Amino acid sequence: MCSSGGFRAERVERVEVDVDVAPGTTTVFISGELDLVTMPFLSEHLALVLKAKPRRLVLDMARTDFLDCGSARMIIATGRS
Repeated sequence: MCSSGGFRAERVERVEVDVDVAPGTTTVFISGELDLVTMPFLSEHLALVLKAKPRRLVLDMARTDFLDCGSARMIIATGRS
């Protein structure tokens, strides 16, 4: 668990998701490779984050090494919801 109330998601082979929940902002840190294999894992965790209806959602992808077009579409859809 992150110090400000977030959680550390389990790691699936090539991707890791950490969530930090702070007053007014939820930040999702995405590390690794996003592709057809890892997209379901990320999608599941983003759905959990969105259930909480964060006031502001930040997706930090600074440590993302690879992003395929399907994962890019999913990220965009997350930002629109």
